[in-house]
Amino acid sequence: MFQQHYLGGYLPGLEHLFCVLVVFFHPVLQPEAASFTPFMGEFAVSLAACVVVPFFEAARTNTIFWPGFAMAMGLVYQAFTAGVTFPIFWAILHVFGPKEVQGSDIKRGRAEAVMAGIILGYFVPTLVFLMLFPSVNNIALWQPFPVYITAVGVIYRFFRSFGQASYNTSGHRVVCLTYIFLFGIGATFHFRAWTAYDFNVTTLINSWIPPVDIPDLAKGHVALHGSAHFLQWDAVLALGSTFLSSLWFADNIFQAVGLLAWSAIGSIIFGPGAAISGIFLWREIKLHRLRKAVKSVKK
Repeated sequence: MFQQHYLGGYLPGLEHLFCVLVVFFHPVLQPEAASFTPFMGEFAVSLAACVVVPFFEAARTNTIFWPGFAMAMGLVYQAFTAGVTFPIFWAILHVFGPKEVQGSDIKRGRAEAVMAGIILGYFVPTLVFLMLFPSVNNIALWQPFPVYITAVGVIYRFFRSFGQASYNTSGHRVVCLTYIFLFGIGATFHFRAWTAYDFNVTTLINSWIPPVDIPDLAKGHVALHGSAHFLQWDAVLALGSTFLSSLWFADNIFQAVGLLAWSAIGSIIFGPGAAISGIFLWREIKLHRLRKAVKSVKK
């Protein structure tokens, strides 16, 4: 059923990988997995707050990340899970990323391209292929979304660069607007989860906690529970490492405690995606203020 020629039979190795991913995602997107739907939808939205960061980091004026890095990383975590890949990325970002002002600015054209890419290249395929019409072929079409994000960005930058004086101006507001958008959509899906769980905070939290036991064969739906449990672990590792790594953005113990408090309380009230978006919004505002301070000193 799942072993199909998704690419017309021209790349059998890649088609086999698509088959594996479809087999994994298909059970949790079917009607019998309705109890798992609130978590699945919120995790997909929350992941966007992490997905956008490598694209913004690669768009900075002075960065170690080469063009296409974010897309390559996206294909890696699609193949090897976000729970494994993102902790490694945060470590790289902490060592080589811009904690201070040098090289931290993003030009407006590049920032707009990332914003267009995350909306059209991530949210549209996720909404259509995963949430509305999760057929076998559509689940396969969703997998290379990092390529869609990159393609939308490249096309946008190409047309945006013609005769636009604002292309090379500061993209700070666009970056902030992107994180505000992600905060809003993350909070919206979190509210949907609240309503699905009858505003029971224990049920809400438990939906994110992965069990440590192996699915019971006697209870049936082994594929469903196996995929669901794996995704819960994937969420804990990917999002949990993001919250933990945010402590690197703190300048003192008070900011570190504030970040920890926001990570916990913000995740419960607004959702983990909104909480992560809030952290990176705060970081971007801090970097912007540092840039302004350096410019005023130079003057």
